[in-house]
Amino acid sequence: MGDGECCFVFKPHKGCLVLGLVTFLCSTFLTVTSCYYIIVEEEGTRISPVLHGPPGSNRTHHILGLDLKKPVIHIILVIILIMGVLWMTASLMLVYGIRKNKATCVMFYFFVGFIVTLLLVLSAILELVQKMWPLSLVTFMFSMMYAYCLVAVYSFYEQLRRSGTLSDTDQLILDEDFDTDIENVD
Repeated sequence: MGDGECCFVFKPHKGCLVLGLVTFLCSTFLTVTSCYYIIVEEEGTRISPVLHGPPGSNRTHHILGLDLKKPVIHIILVIILIMGVLWMTASLMLVYGIRKNKATCVMFYFFVGFIVTLLLVLSAILELVQKMWPLSLVTFMFSMMYAYCLVAVYSFYEQLRRSGTLSDTDQLILDEDFDTDIENVD
């Protein structure tokens, strides 16, 4: 991936901006969807105990070929909610970091994106173990495309660092890190 293009279409600046906006929309969708299902599940037990079981019950639900109890579903939804909010925050920080040349914001997005990629690969492996081949393949392909986009984000970060367009604070942080790395080598 050269300095001249990002994802074969955009310049790195615009490509990372588009990536930040797209991941903001995806993370918003994840957050809203998980909130909706948490609320529907709670309201459903109060409104229709026949379908959802009595409040506080551990009725088993059949989801994607798995028999899951209600507390397990809540744990999964809360994890999705937390990661969605973190990913949304990182997406906003990426857009802000690009607009204001803040390398720390761009690097924060990279780290959160790395965690999201690891969770996607873990999800694909778990889906594979459960013999959900098509879903596992789609999840794995999505994680690899996102990993490629993270390489573009890191390239943009390096481009920011090399060009000297960092803010004074970011440059000081980088210089201190470099100095401590040199001291540790000796």
